[in-house]
Amino acid sequence: MSHALSQAVAEHDLSQHPFYRAWSEGSLPIQTLALYAAEYGEFIGTVPTGWRAMGETGIAATEEEHARLWAEFASSLGEPVRTPTVPAVAELCATLDRMAGSPECALGALYAFEAQQPQVARSKLDGLKRHYRCSRPGLAVDYFKAHLEDYAEPALLESRFDALEPADQDRARAAAATMGTALWAALDGIMSESTGETAPPAARPARNSAITSQTRSSSSSVTQ
Repeated sequence: MSHALSQAVAEHDLSQHPFYRAWSEGSLPIQTLALYAAEYGEFIGTVPTGWRAMGETGIAATEEEHARLWAEFASSLGEPVRTPTVPAVAELCATLDRMAGSPECALGALYAFEAQQPQVARSKLDGLKRHYRCSRPGLAVDYFKAHLEDYAEPALLESRFDALEPADQDRARAAAATMGTALWAALDGIMSESTGETAPPAARPARNSAITSQTRSSSSSVTQ
């Protein structure tokens, strides 16, 4: 485990954001979920840029396929992926674009997102199946199923981080913290746009057990 990177994003455990907790509980309005799918797709489409900045063209190609799966998720909710109109989501995309300007910053930014994917994807998938009806259920869940066991990418990022010089590690940690903040703010922005609610600072966790790529919580298998 790369403790330094995990701690850099520990304040922003996305699984504890009220948006994802409401999704998991089924209390998130379907209109808000559709807004999220349409707005957030632009960010998902930006992720390959970060991987290319690190020289990982194979992973970038995989992420491009994941962006296609996300577009299917949005379509199942009756929305196309679009250029973000929620300012915080637009800023999230711009943040990753900026971080892709250097490999070490791209590494940190990607870690803040990728290290949280398995646990968050499982929560989202379970919430979709239990609480929401989509026009094309199979397509709605494929993106999340693809990330249930996606521990290899965080592990690769940790390994690359450990090989950096101390000054570059500092930059990677700072980038991870910045991206963690931007990811949380994007969910705040979507909630505010749709419901007028945001997560108070006190709701943000002090520790983050979700962003440890070596820790896998046991759960029952999911079926479509």
